[in-house]
Amino acid sequence: MSEVRYCRLMGLSKGSPSSNNLLVGPHGLAHFRYMRRFFNAPVAVLDELCVTYGSVCRLGFGPLRVVIIGDPTVLRELFATSTESFRWGNKFNVLGFVVGNESMIVSDGPDHTRRRSSVQAAFSRRRLNGWIPMIIERTDVAIDRLTDTLKERDQIVDLYPIGRMLVLEVAIRALFGERLAARTMEIGNLFERPQEYLESSFFKQLPHPFPFTARSRVRSDRRALDAIIDAEIAQRRSQPSGDPLDVLENLVKEGTLSDSEIRNQVVSLIGAGYNTTAASLAWMM
Repeated sequence: MSEVRYCRLMGLSKGSPSSNNLLVGPHGLAHFRYMRRFFNAPVAVLDELCVTYGSVCRLGFGPLRVVIIGDPTVLRELFATSTESFRWGNKFNVLGFVVGNESMIVSDGPDHTRRRSSVQAAFSRRRLNGWIPMIIERTDVAIDRLTDTLKERDQIVDLYPIGRMLVLEVAIRALFGERLAARTMEIGNLFERPQEYLESSFFKQLPHPFPFTARSRVRSDRRALDAIIDAEIAQRRSQPSGDPLDVLENLVKEGTLSDSEIRNQVVSLIGAGYNTTAASLAWMM
C-alpha cells in the first residue's frame, strides 16, 4: 500500500515525527540495490528488509513508494479497516489493462457500487441453484473423458488442467448459456496470454504503445474477447432466449450498465475466477 494511505489508516500525518520514526527504510544507493533485487528475488529482499529495518518499513520512491507490512498486529488492524478506506483506481493498477477500467474489481465509489449491484443481482440464489444440474452433468462428462484416456491403473494424472477446463466450461455456460459452449476452448486460449502477463514481472507490465510485445498481444486477445462478447450482447437484444439462468441476458435486460461495462464485468467474472477456482479444486482432489 502507498505510504500516504498507510499513514492515514494508522492515524498518522505524513511527515509528522511519529510517521517519520515508524516508516523507516533504505536510502541512497542501498535503496536502488534493494529495488533492483526486489523484482528478481522478492522473498529474500523482504526477509532482509525485515531484519534491517523492522517488520514495517517503506520501499520505493515518488508515486511508487509503498509500505511493506509484516507485523501481525498491524496487519490485523489493516484487515479490520473498512473497504471504503481503500482505492483501486490508480494509474499504476495493471489489472485494469486486462479486465478493463470499468470492471467492478478496479472501480471505486458510486461506480463500483452500481456495477457490483448489477452483477450481484444476476447471481441470485435461484439462478445459482438452477446451475447445479448443469455443473453435475459437466463434471460427469469431464470424469468420463478422463477415464477414457487412462491407459494404466497407476497412471499419474495432472488434475489442474482438467479442473481448469471444467470450471471454464461451467462459467461459459452460466454466463452465456449453451450458445457459446462450443467456443469454450477458444475463449480459454484468449485468456492464456493475459493471465501470463499479469503473472509477469513489474517491468514487463509497464505501460507502452509498442507493437510485437507481450502487452500488444494481450491487447489483441482482449479485442478478440470483446468481439465475442459484443456479438452475444447484440444477439441478446435482438433475439432474447428467455433463459432465466442466462447471466449476460439478465445484465442486458436490466439496462443499468453500458455495453462496455457489461463486457468488462463478463471478462472479470471469467478471468478472475476460473484459474483460482481450478487451483483450489485440484488441491482438494
